[in-house]
Amino acid sequence: TNNARIETVFQKLDKDGTGYLNFDEIAPVGDVCEMPMDKLSKAFDKADKSKDGRISLVEAKSLFISLKMTEEHLSKLEAALEDVLLVIPNVTVLSMKGLQSEGRKGVARGDLQVSQIKETKQILLNVSNKFVYALKKNIPTVRIASHLYLAPTGAPDEYYGFVIPDTTGIDLLNSLDSVLDSNSYFKRFHAAPGAEKKGVGASPQAFASKAVSSKPGFFATIKAKADKAVSSVKKSESYKKATKLAAQKIKQIEKSEAYQKASAAAKEQMKKVAESEAFKSVKAKADKAIDEVKKSDAYNKAKEGIKKGAGIVAEKIEEGYAYAGQVIESQKGKSIGDKVSAGVNVAADGAGAAIG
Repeated sequence: TNNARIETVFQKLDKDGTGYLNFDEIAPVGDVCEMPMDKLSKAFDKADKSKDGRISLVEAKSLFISLKMTEEHLSKLEAALEDVLLVIPNVTVLSMKGLQSEGRKGVARGDLQVSQIKETKQILLNVSNKFVYALKKNIPTVRIASHLYLAPTGAPDEYYGFVIPDTTGIDLLNSLDSVLDSNSYFKRFHAAPGAEKKGVGASPQAFASKAVSSKPGFFATIKAKADKAVSSVKKSESYKKATKLAAQKIKQIEKSEAYQKASAAAKEQMKKVAESEAFKSVKAKADKAIDEVKKSDAYNKAKEGIKKGAGIVAEKIEEGYAYAGQVIESQKGKSIGDKVSAGVNVAADGAGAAIG
């Protein structure tokens, strides 16, 4: 039995992405192999070496071997688990460290099968059963130039590059773009200057996790242009006229009979709610709770403390004014140096009183 095929099937059976299969997830194997569930259950328990009710990939391989699953069984199982959306021939998968790096390592080569798992609706990119990649909604898959797609590996600044031959028809590429658009966070850029296409950006550098130049990033440039355009629109006569027209329209709506009726109906409904037994009951409970808080010792102590504190502050302020007046009176006719010295002493005394 092909180990790569088993790994592919394992990933498709692993609905919750835990890296393990419970018996419910392995159950489709019984249907494909036309095997009684009690026999599959015994084989599962035997493969479960850790006895925790789930099996790992290594244990799953042992299970499939013990069940004598053939390539035909695996093909049937894959067909039962997924819908094949399209196949692109002769695709190469590379592991790429950064967008500007020369370092590239071949991962797999063969037919790229784009499939959707029936149970979870997740999209899988499968290259000749040697490489499987699951698309994620919140992580971008990026198209750069005509025949290069990038997807993150999980490591910082490192990507899988799906290199599609130039001979691949545009219809097939458009179909792939459509799948990516519908099932993932998909972005398009174009690496070749002057080779712009509709819906394709000007630079792949925006996808890099590290800055590759001191120039503003692609999205920063676009945002600046958008902000400038919005500002220009707001200053235009047509925008001002449209805003004025909208305000007039709102006034007309507010004066209309339909609006008046709707407003009156809403007020009437609010009145009914306020007069309802349920509302009165809730309000009574709330009022009672507030009264109980106001009658509590803690509330009254806090209230007295605030009142007492406010009185002390007022007294200190009055004392400060009186003291400052005495100092000012005593410094009349004295030198500037003496006045400054006296001012510093007043400030120090005031700080000491506040701390005390």
